[in-house]
Amino acid sequence: MLVVISDLHFVDETAGKHNLPYGVFEDVFLSDVAALVKDKKEIKEVKILLLGDIVDLLRSEQWFDIGESTIRGGRMVLKTSRSTEAVALQSNNA
Repeated sequence: MLVVISDLHFVDETAGKHNLPYGVFEDVFLSDVAALVKDKKEIKEVKILLLGDIVDLLRSEQWFDIGESTIRGGRMVLKTSRSTEAVALQSNNA
């Protein structure tokens, strides 16, 4: 059985508390999938496909805190004022 989940838009909550509580997934989603599997004896496995917009990188205030950047191991590392680092993907042009 293939279960497809999309558009969850999990955020880091720096721009607001917009995530659904864990209980929603446990009480609604997992119980629905478990009921479907229980009713169908021929289902031997369940695969979950996370399809698009699971993590929402745009709804974050950390983008305003980007400071200096350095190159480390061929990759650009952006330092923020919150003592976190974002590593940019290596360019094929480098």
